[in-house]
Amino acid sequence: MLSRRCRRRPRWGLRTLFFAAALAAPLSAAAGPNLGNTFQLLRDEKRLMIGYIGGSVTQGDNATNYALSWRSLTTKWFQQRYPDAEVREVNAALSGTGSDLGAMRTRQDLLSGNPDLVFIEFAVNDYYMTTEHAQRGVEGIVRQIRRQNPRADIVLVQVTRTVWAPDYDAGQLPVPVRNQMPIASRYGLPVVNVGQAIHEHIRATGASYSDFFSDVVHPNNAGHAQYAATLQAFLADREADAPAGKRGVPPPVVSYPFDYGAIEDPRPFANDDWQFDDLLVGRLTRSRLRSDVIGASLTFPFEGSAAGLYWILAPDAGDILWSLDGSAPRKASAYLAGANPRWGYLWFADTLGAGPHELTLTVAQGNPASRGNMVRIAGFLTNRHPVPEPGALALLGAAGLAAAFVGLRRTRTA
Repeated sequence: MLSRRCRRRPRWGLRTLFFAAALAAPLSAAAGPNLGNTFQLLRDEKRLMIGYIGGSVTQGDNATNYALSWRSLTTKWFQQRYPDAEVREVNAALSGTGSDLGAMRTRQDLLSGNPDLVFIEFAVNDYYMTTEHAQRGVEGIVRQIRRQNPRADIVLVQVTRTVWAPDYDAGQLPVPVRNQMPIASRYGLPVVNVGQAIHEHIRATGASYSDFFSDVVHPNNAGHAQYAATLQAFLADREADAPAGKRGVPPPVVSYPFDYGAIEDPRPFANDDWQFDDLLVGRLTRSRLRSDVIGASLTFPFEGSAAGLYWILAPDAGDILWSLDGSAPRKASAYLAGANPRWGYLWFADTLGAGPHELTLTVAQGNPASRGNMVRIAGFLTNRHPVPEPGALALLGAAGLAAAFVGLRRTRTA
């Protein structure tokens, strides 16, 4: 299983945040942050496509209306600030998902909208990952954006969990936030820590986290408004930036970044025991294949460094046995108690050699509490990097495939 590493936390020299009537002076943790390309488009070409990719906080969960989310309020700020420009957004946020799946979704859910400015928000959902796995996701997203549009501006937005308050009280960045700093530095990205800003506001005013949050991670309307105010102050401070022009793609920070991540259609690999499916779960996830036949197998040949499964968790779902490159079969379950299905994903490996590889899935008897044994597949997760990264690791762990199963089963709503 991927897990956070316990390391001594260095101090990052956090800049003091000052607060007036609205939050101001948000943390910018990268050298030379620049949004000049964005504001040049607004002034000269009267247009801007804003992209958002993140989890449920970016999606707007727990705001009484998505129009009151920090995302919508940010888009509205641009629209009001530049009324003569056509400002639109592509919303690629998906609740309960981290940057690893985000990197797999970037091409189809984000870049299909051709954004000129992208806000990336994933630290609160990357908290359970190893440093390297989380960095593969975030860096993969950044590299994909840069390759498609070298002029696109990118901002890392750091929201918070209430349990991170002791970190900020001690003048430290929480581990998932800290994990993104080397990437921000390498690519010259601004980092707007709206989470730290709201923490400092609470400490300075004597307010409570409950005034701004409905649970440990989801802001209420007031929290979304505070996040947006911090971000808007940052944006206003960047309006005078000179255009940066095209930016290159430097060598990666981490080995095997998910910069060629993709969700691959499973339907071409169907057989008599697997039926085509078209079940839409949420806004962005659609089941493509299904089977409830015990013993039904499906083989997926692929190349690249990563192997994972994007599937549907449900009350009638069963289990699978999976085998990668002939390894001993291991079990994973798609059963989810409750009334409604939701998306989920798991990883089998993220530092494979170039390949070729072969993943085999077999439907198995599921949880006795399940109403059935249905397995629904939305796609295979791959990272078909054309050339292995220099100095990259081999397989996860000395035991090879036995240690390669990182088994992420996502059922959270964050």
